[in-house]
Amino acid sequence: MSTFLTAYAVAVVWAVGRATVLYAAGLGLSRSVTGRWGRVAGRLLSRHATTGSARVLAGGALGLSKAYLVPGLAETAQLLAGFGRMPLRTYAAGLTLAALPWAVVDATIGSALVAAFTSGWGAAVVGAVAAYLIWRHRDRLMGGAAPMVD
Repeated sequence: MSTFLTAYAVAVVWAVGRATVLYAAGLGLSRSVTGRWGRVAGRLLSRHATTGSARVLAGGALGLSKAYLVPGLAETAQLLAGFGRMPLRTYAAGLTLAALPWAVVDATIGSALVAAFTSGWGAAVVGAVAAYLIWRHRDRLMGGAAPMVD
């Protein structure tokens, strides 16, 4: 049980940290559009970023938490929330709604992998795959020429 709780804590910290960095990057992009690099960034990001950030802002905290259900969309939604200057209170509520349940999935997979490696099965599988790859590519690893293929 302590392995699961440790994995859960790590997953929560990772999710919140990554989301905070993406939100800050979005804020930085929004400031650069209105700042000194406004013309260049405005041409690159104008229509797509403003449309996406408007959709994220319209969804609010619940919309941001729903974005976690679609792989790849979570990062985009976090970046666009910063770009659209979503209020930090709303962003934190959406992040909490999404990160805490999602960390259970990450912790379950993580604790299962830790249990596999500590029991010896995971190390045996990794060792077998490494041995096969070394045997398969032994000529290249030893500095010899690669076999010719017709």
